[in-house]
Formats: sequence, C-alpha cells, structure tokens
Amino acid sequence: LFSPELHTSLYSHRWRSPRTTTSSVRPQFIADAAVAPGVADRARLSLPQGLTVGASSIAGAGLGVWSNRKKLPKGVMFGPYQGEVSEENPVSGPTHINYPWICSCACVFQIYKNKKDREYVDAQDESKSNWMRFVNCARNEQEQNLVAFQHRGQIYYRTFRAVGPGSELLVWYGEEFAQELG
Repeated sequence: LFSPELHTSLYSHRWRSPRTTTSSVRPQFIADAAVAPGVADRARLSLPQGLTVGASSIAGAGLGVWSNRKKLPKGVMFGPYQGEVSEENPVSGPTHINYPWICSCACVFQIYKNKKDREYVDAQDESKSNWMRFVNCARNEQEQNLVAFQHRGQIYYRTFRAVGPGSELLVWYGEEFAQELG
C-alpha cells in the first residue's frame, strides 16, 4: 500500500504499483465540496459532485460512498482524509503491525511524520471530518477500486481502475487486514 513510488506519484506523475506498469498519465484530482469545520453533517456535505453516501453493499458496514457519475477514470485522486489530528492514538487497542498507518478503527489513520514520530487522523466526528470516512474496506482484492496512500503527511485515495456509475468506492488494505475485520 505505502511505497516510495506511490508516495512521490503526485509530483512525478508516474504511477507504479504492484497492479500497474509505469504510466505518465497526469492524475485528475477531485476536490471536496467546501464546508466549514464544525457543521454537524460536514462529512456528508463535503462529498464532491458525482458521489453520494448511501447504504453499503457490504453487510454490516453501514454507510458507503457510491459513484453516480458516468465513469470515474483510472487515476482519479481524492483527499486528503480529514479529521482531528493528534499525537496520541484515539483508539484503544493495537494498530495493525503489517499496516502500521491503519488503526483498528476504520475512521483512524496513523501517519508517519518521519521514521519515529507519528500522528493520528481521527474522522469519527462527522463535524470535523470529510466524506472519505464513509469509504469502506473491500471484502477482497477483486472488489477493490481504490488504493490508499500517504503523501507528505496526509492520506489520499486514488482509483486504480475505472469505476462505473452505481459502483461503491472500496479500498483494499490486504488479505490479513480483511481477515482481522472478519
């Protein structure tokens, strides 16, 4: 998930991941709708045009994010993931050893500031977060259409294949993480 190639992709515009070959396609960035912090349903209101929040296709997952555009092409970027930033982990319990920047709560990301210092982005409070908190983890790698990566201390999502209308946006963190989620 996190690799030097993905980390530098915003500036080099050359994508490299285990699933793709090198490409020089410049990514399209879709910005959040502007909403002031503190608005009660800020997370939902921050949805970019063409996306909607609705019941997830994943049983027990609650809400999810759906595309109602004609098509989201490969390489579209969203972000950054927003929430309360703190140097203390807001989640009691361990972080995932193999996925150190994803904490046991789906709404909290651990971010490495450097080799030893980290901070946490907690998106549990909808008034302080954005729509990305509603993106669910895919049940398997084939269902995935987003990758998550850290760039310059923030988390972004990128479509790694085209996403059709009526499709739920789903990110995949790996088989071990999926097993831990059940």
